[in-house]
Amino acid sequence: TQTDHYGQTEASPSKESIGPRQERWVEICVWTRRTASATITHYQGILIDITERKRAEEALRDSEARYRFLAEHATDLISRHTQAGIYLYVSPASRALLGYEPAELVGRSPYDSFHPYDLAGIQQLHATFIAGSLSSYTGSYRIRRKDGQYIWFETTSQIVHDPNTLAVQEIVAISRDITQRKHTEVQLQQANLELQQFKTTLDLTLDGVFMFDAETYQFLYVNQGAMNQVGYSQTEL
Repeated sequence: TQTDHYGQTEASPSKESIGPRQERWVEICVWTRRTASATITHYQGILIDITERKRAEEALRDSEARYRFLAEHATDLISRHTQAGIYLYVSPASRALLGYEPAELVGRSPYDSFHPYDLAGIQQLHATFIAGSLSSYTGSYRIRRKDGQYIWFETTSQIVHDPNTLAVQEIVAISRDITQRKHTEVQLQQANLELQQFKTTLDLTLDGVFMFDAETYQFLYVNQGAMNQVGYSQTEL
């Protein structure tokens, strides 16, 4: 009596010619059939056409290559993260922005570099983001460079979902240095505060104080003392 024993299946993709001008990718699966005494009697195989899968893989590789080219030449920092925030990929812009080589950041968490005053807000926003309440978000915060200096970052994050399970696969983030913009905002706030304090002081004096445009001679500011003297309101002047 002969008993069939199947050996381990092997799959090997190769490109084969089909017809005079057609080439298609096929996957060949081969296994052996043996007797009870382990003598090989013959081989069996299956030929599977995987041309479409190969085309999709090649298209994906081309897309990834274009993405990597753009990422590696961008001045903004482009990064990929796990759901917990661990760096999976960091673009070369990390050298100019943070003083780190990309390889120094991969595997680390950016939470280690966030300013302590900003950490709680970032954690709360991240939890809301991962929970699905936001499809993307943009936030500003302070992050520590390799030299210990803190700079202001603005980051836009987007979740990438698994196409089959819709689970969070990774997070893609684009970050830029907005330190100069933040300094300008602080200076503007300070200037507005000083102007308000100046106006308050002028309103306390009994003397009349006017500010007007040098070309049109329209009043820009009239203090309370001036209004008391001329008998007009600020709107009327």
